[in-house]
Amino acid sequence: MDKTNAYEPGQDNVMLEFIPKIEKNDPDPGKMNCRLCLAEINESDFSVLDGIFKDMLEIILPELNLVICESPSLCTNCLETLKQAYNFKSSCLEVEDKIHDFMSSNPSCVNLKQMVQATNSIGPIPDATSVCRTCLGVSEESLNTKIASYEGDPLQNMFEKCLPEMRLELTKDPSICSLCLEQLEEQFQFIMQCLDTEAKVSCYSESKKIFKGVELQAVHVFSITIDESDELEKPYEEIDSNSDRTMAIKLEETRIKSMGIKEEDGLSVTRMDFDECVFYPEIKSKVEPCSDSEDQHQPNETAQQRFMKQKRQTKCDEGDSDDSVTKESDLLDSNIQTKTTVLFQN
Repeated sequence: MDKTNAYEPGQDNVMLEFIPKIEKNDPDPGKMNCRLCLAEINESDFSVLDGIFKDMLEIILPELNLVICESPSLCTNCLETLKQAYNFKSSCLEVEDKIHDFMSSNPSCVNLKQMVQATNSIGPIPDATSVCRTCLGVSEESLNTKIASYEGDPLQNMFEKCLPEMRLELTKDPSICSLCLEQLEEQFQFIMQCLDTEAKVSCYSESKKIFKGVELQAVHVFSITIDESDELEKPYEEIDSNSDRTMAIKLEETRIKSMGIKEEDGLSVTRMDFDECVFYPEIKSKVEPCSDSEDQHQPNETAQQRFMKQKRQTKCDEGDSDDSVTKESDLLDSNIQTKTTVLFQN
């Protein structure tokens, strides 16, 4: 055995076995996903989307692209919802056929009460009752929900999405019973879920340039990645939308800190020595300075000297003589010296 290659404790250059890193969102080849909701499917509890189930789905949602995935499957929840939606739509289309047949002999706007009386050979229907537009069931008028005819009505939009074959304008004052309304809402939610999944499949197909044999597990992982990136971008979008205001606030905070203002003191500033203060008197007119030599501060000049220089500049700009400014400066020096002497004597 070659001792040069033998392992010895304490060696730093030992070659370890490579362990591949498994990403959190990597697709698992052993898992399946539902074609309609992208939920993970148990291998022992799923149904293949073909045959009669495919025919049902084409009646509910003919715009779905079912050939983009090979051997698509359905989860148990989507399969049950698909059956309920198919049965509800089939019964509604049967009612629509009856209305069209009744209109052949009564071309005017159909009164559902008269239609039910004629087709079922029953007596007059009370005025306080109403006939459901989707099932022709008779119930109290207060229990039914009227279907508005104006564009943008939520119930009208649900009918257009779930039952586009129905022409609600053929009947007078259409309404829907509570049971049919519940089924309509469930079908609407199911359709919107299927359309959301279809949008994710299309987005993945376009981004990866895969237009046949799309794997739903890869679509599921792709959609999770997109959702996470969108969540990360939301705070930046909010900052960008208020960038000017945010920048102004940050600049104001920086300015306050540089001035020595404490947050707990509100607007109270810290004490500063007189020599550290610089006074900037207001200049009413902007003209050329009296002397170029006075533009720069001298290295050893005091704050009082700088103040008088600024005041002399202002007086000069306003037309006052330099002698008056000099006298005022001497007077200020005398007052300061007097106060300083009194302070030291005390």
